Amino acid sequence: MQDIKVREQSLKEILTSIVNDPSIPETKKIDVIIHLTSLSCAVVAVQPIPFADLFILSPIQVVMVIAMSRVLGNPVGKNGAGEIVASIAGVVGWGVLAQQAVLGLYKTVIPFMGGFTTLPLVYGATIGLGYGAKTILEARKNDQYISDQEIKRIQKEAREEAKTNNWEFNQIIGELNQWKNKAQKYQQYCEKLEKQQKEYEHLIIQNKYLFQQYQSLQNKLGKIEQLEIEIENYRLKINQVTQEKDNLTIKLNKAYNARLELEKTLKNTDDLKIKLELEAELKKRIEAEQFTQFYLDEAVKLENNLRNLQSENEVNVEKLKAKDIEIQEIEKQLDNLNQQRFDTLKERFSYCYASLIISDKILTQILKLDSEEINLLERQFGLLENTLDKVIFTKTINYRGFNVQEIDCNCDIKLYVKIENNRIFIVKIGYREWNIICSEKFLNYFSQLDEKSQIKISIVINYLEEKGVHLGAENSSKIKGTNFNLRELRPLSSNNEAIRIFYTFTPKRMPILLGGGNKDNCNPITWYKQQIKIAEKEYINYLNNPNNVLSFDDFWSDMSLSARQEAMSQFMVL
Repeated sequence: MQDIKVREQSLKEILTSIVNDPSIPETKKIDVIIHLTSLSCAVVAVQPIPFADLFILSPIQVVMVIAMSRVLGNPVGKNGAGEIVASIAGVVGWGVLAQQAVLGLYKTVIPFMGGFTTLPLVYGATIGLGYGAKTILEARKNDQYISDQEIKRIQKEAREEAKTNNWEFNQIIGELNQWKNKAQKYQQYCEKLEKQQKEYEHLIIQNKYLFQQYQSLQNKLGKIEQLEIEIENYRLKINQVTQEKDNLTIKLNKAYNARLELEKTLKNTDDLKIKLELEAELKKRIEAEQFTQFYLDEAVKLENNLRNLQSENEVNVEKLKAKDIEIQEIEKQLDNLNQQRFDTLKERFSYCYASLIISDKILTQILKLDSEEINLLERQFGLLENTLDKVIFTKTINYRGFNVQEIDCNCDIKLYVKIENNRIFIVKIGYREWNIICSEKFLNYFSQLDEKSQIKISIVINYLEEKGVHLGAENSSKIKGTNFNLRELRPLSSNNEAIRIFYTFTPKRMPILLGGGNKDNCNPITWYKQQIKIAEKEYINYLNNPNNVLSFDDFWSDMSLSARQEAMSQFMVL
């Protein structure tokens, strides 16, 4: 009995994995769930168990119905699944009691034949029950009625087809173990990917926090440098004040000595006017001395503060170096973790989608998606791998001179595939197409270039289509002082590359290529002025007549196949 419970739990785990695994198409999931449950029931039925314990089959069949209901998107609970099992058994005329009675006869009356007869009996019965349950679940989901006769017909067909199976007991056990290993492998993949994702997100947050601390320290250093400049200016003022103080002190000493002499003189005279003048002069000297002393005291304070700040500065510099090392270490960990995530994904995809050609560049793009988005993609990969006829292609587009099929994974993500000679290439994935349009001026310029230059330009246009407004500074930059926010596109992001393509974004945020040229052996200022004038004129023409433009995709077909393949090798394998 314990062995049966273990097998039931094992089946639950296998079916849960099958339900959750996006690489298995829905129709195949149903077939596999019914098949594996039927095998499990058959294996249980041939075990040396008491007659009464044969009722264990019904709970196993309930597990099957629950799993199917989840696949079909209309989940039922244990009670609901039990009702479906009971109703089908009643419809086909072999209720639970009848089922157990027949099995009991095989085990008690003719035990020497039990293993040979019980396997196909139970397998066929569960197969019939499974497809009958599938029919009921689909009917309920679509608010339809299914007749008892239809259930009987489906159940009978399934049982007849099941008779052709191989009934080697060891082979059945081997197949169950094989699916168990697959389930464990998928579970390990999910746990591994989730763990790596959490670690990656944690490191991203940690790196962001460290970078904020790093910037804070840099700001402190900048303030100290500014304060040092201000103090240096203040020191110059202090020097001037000190010199004035010395002069005032000399004058004050002279005045004081003069006053002593006057006081001696005034002992014998009562000249009030002279006395008042001397006292006023003395007061000025004292005030000047106090003012000078104030500046000197402030200078001392500032110098003390400067020393403290310089000491703090040295500490901050050391902290900055330490933070820099921490950031480098985390970035190193991020790189390593990204590589681990990449390897995990590649191993999974190589195993599940062996016939799909998925480049490393595509895998790198997939890594940027969240778990739910990867799951959506894998559902489409599973259909492409197993049931190509079930794939819904929304449209065929001319992508760089190739016919590419578009698949909507959901409202945001789109998948682009190329099918050629029974091979399926994953071309690209993305949230949005930055459809590129061109002026006639640009197309005339492009058509006159040699093939090598066309390839260079095509590659960077690929980047523009993929990134749009987020294209990096290594390939694009804004041209200052222009109308319409003109930008330049730099092929291959090479400092030695003189080709420049002028473009901007339309009011609908579409990139429009306006013109191009080679600035080699030209006066840069004069050349840019001329090209900007041409590009702005082309853009005005577009605004006046928005329909008078072409898609850059239309122009790819004029390039040679080898040129298109070389340009597209940046994004896909052909």
